[in-house]
Amino acid sequence: MNKQLLLTAAVMLGIGLAGGYWLAQSPKQKSAIQPVEGKKPLFYRNTMNPSATSPVPTKDAMGMDYEPVYADANAAKQPKILFYRNPMNPSVTSPIPAKDNMGMDYLPVYAEDEAKADDSAGAVRIDAATVQNIGVRTALAKQTLLSHVVRDRWPGSL
Repeated sequence: MNKQLLLTAAVMLGIGLAGGYWLAQSPKQKSAIQPVEGKKPLFYRNTMNPSATSPVPTKDAMGMDYEPVYADANAAKQPKILFYRNPMNPSVTSPIPAKDNMGMDYLPVYAEDEAKADDSAGAVRIDAATVQNIGVRTALAKQTLLSHVVRDRWPGSL
């Protein structure tokens, strides 16, 4: 039985070596990511590790192609700053960046923030996903009689 095991192991080793040699000799595949016609990439970025970049097309250790990064894709629109607001007292504003008396930087107010802002002071905005998750219910405020008596726990404290 020992001879049969050694013979099987030798045959399997030979098949493995022949298969590896055959795969190594097969033609290489072309890169799946091709540059866009008419655009020259600024650099190439690893899809799994964006901090790893290369000036030429290459592959990472796992064999994945680096993706090209173009100038148009990097151009991010900077919103227009209307003015700067004191973080501790929002009524105090400045047309230029400044610091308050405690050394805190004024916060920029952008044009799109003003368009979204609610006119009422103290308005609370909660995004739709959070509203759905915590089950927020809203209703119009109206003045009615209470259904039960409310007593002050400590008389004279109100």
